[in-house]
Amino acid sequence: MRKTLAAALLTAAVALPQSAQAANGNTAQEWYEACAVFMKVMTGSGQGSDAEISYCVGQTEGVVTALRTGAQIGAISFAGILTVEAGMNEKAVFDLFKRTDPNRLLNICMPENIQTSTQIETIYRYYERRKDKAALPVTALFYDALQERFPCPRPAAPAQGQQGQQRPQGGEAPRAGRPGG
Repeated sequence: MRKTLAAALLTAAVALPQSAQAANGNTAQEWYEACAVFMKVMTGSGQGSDAEISYCVGQTEGVVTALRTGAQIGAISFAGILTVEAGMNEKAVFDLFKRTDPNRLLNICMPENIQTSTQIETIYRYYERRKDKAALPVTALFYDALQERFPCPRPAAPAQGQQGQQRPQGGEAPRAGRPGG
């Protein structure tokens, strides 16, 4: 179930911001070009106006926030679908959702105090290695770059014989493919 849930969450999280970006026409290449001035200023190899720098910073912060928000909206929507369409235990599904760190929805675990400049540099350097992503929506570039640089650590597997203890009280564990309850 976790693989199915993860795939659905990824699709929802990336698709929601992508559709908003597609209306804007913002591609990975356009973001890269807009942030080139920021990178030159940061490395001391060039100059730029406050407006150029602010545009890059604002766009980056906006897309990162959109990814997180899209993941959470997609996850709660998918949790509802699981309980209604797949007949899964509502309490178990929503308890799992409440226990899940929002960062894990996209498998991006950036440090809590990360600076926007670090995010920009991470994405910019990733794009320089992956020019094949030029036509992608900027959200897809951000997702790929941030997931590569800041993947969430894999949770430790439960000790043998403890798997049954992971179930929430008051209901059975959610299972994929279980029709009608």
